[in-house]
Amino acid sequence: MHRLTPEKWIILAGGFGLPDRTASATRAIGLAKLAEYSGYRVLILGKFVSAPRTKYDQYEIVVNGVKARDIRRPFLDSSECDYVVDGASVEDVAKYIGPEKVALVLLYNYPSRGLMSVMRRCAKINAPVALDLTEWYGWEGAKIVRNIIRVVDTEFRMRVLSKYVGNVICTSSFLARKILSRNMMILPFVVDKDEWKWSQAMSSAELDPEARTFVYSGSPGLRMHKDLLPQIVQAFSLLPLDGCKFVLDIVGIDKETYLSEVPRHVITLQLLGNRVRFHGRVSHETALRKLVNSHYSIFVRKPNRVSNSGFPTKYMEATTLGVPVISNITSDIGNYLFHKRNGIVVEGFDSKSILKALKLAVEMDAGDYMRMREEQLSNNPFEKQNWIDLFRSFMGRLQ
Repeated sequence: MHRLTPEKWIILAGGFGLPDRTASATRAIGLAKLAEYSGYRVLILGKFVSAPRTKYDQYEIVVNGVKARDIRRPFLDSSECDYVVDGASVEDVAKYIGPEKVALVLLYNYPSRGLMSVMRRCAKINAPVALDLTEWYGWEGAKIVRNIIRVVDTEFRMRVLSKYVGNVICTSSFLARKILSRNMMILPFVVDKDEWKWSQAMSSAELDPEARTFVYSGSPGLRMHKDLLPQIVQAFSLLPLDGCKFVLDIVGIDKETYLSEVPRHVITLQLLGNRVRFHGRVSHETALRKLVNSHYSIFVRKPNRVSNSGFPTKYMEATTLGVPVISNITSDIGNYLFHKRNGIVVEGFDSKSILKALKLAVEMDAGDYMRMREEQLSNNPFEKQNWIDLFRSFMGRLQ
């Protein structure tokens, strides 16, 4: 196989929806940019829209300047690989780069069987392995067999394999306390503000001068449990509708789907009328434009192991675009969200707590609001240069 340049490389592998179809892809690009900024070369292994199969298909793409290949078949002469159980594609890429040039194989939320396969293959070529852990899901929904498999796999990866691997990057201090690792780095998100998508979104920023606009953007999860969207809608319905000008834009779900999950809100949405606008699923670029044109990003999560383990992508995106956030404190949000300084803290996670925050948001003086927005924009803790020393230290301690 053709060999690349002599620099040290990091292989970043996972089920990323490339180029930017999933939140995991956003995290992957951020990590890749941090690694490059720290002096490494990076190759991302993720999922293209369609897996390449013939010599006419595209086997390599460039995402924001980072080389990427499909984890299911990275090269024409590779066999198709199910990365969930097999680490062959990672080994193919390591050999392509040259094993002596691989500084690290970093695996994002990797399934246990695939992880063990990668570990065995990397041991043969003396390549260090690390885990990027961003979630710890448990039982969800009514599919018993699927849930049992998922829970067993996750528990084995988090409690056993993470300790055996020894090198772990995780999203929150909560997760760090639960993982037994000899080399640990907490990294909620990292952002390269030079990426085109951020400047493109910022160029379209224009706030509604007549009404305070709020946006919920994302997938609210099975039965709307993830971001408590029904409680948010209920809280908006409790605001005085006369003389209180506000709009809630809901991006990522359409009205019909919402009502199929929350049929009790038929009358609530009728009363709110055009104050609540559903936009359905849109492109990531469109979602970012909707976000930057809003006064506030809003989401609320019930404090539990799931919400405390991860770190919300929507918080990072709002911060990067200078949009104040309305949210309660889960995960490490409290390290970054400061009440009335760069957003509004919701004291609980029920409709009454959200209502209290909404009243403050719609009644806030325009000058105070703009100072809050400027604070959010000018102090982005997720910019890549803020994490370079910690990342280099992590790399220097690899097991």
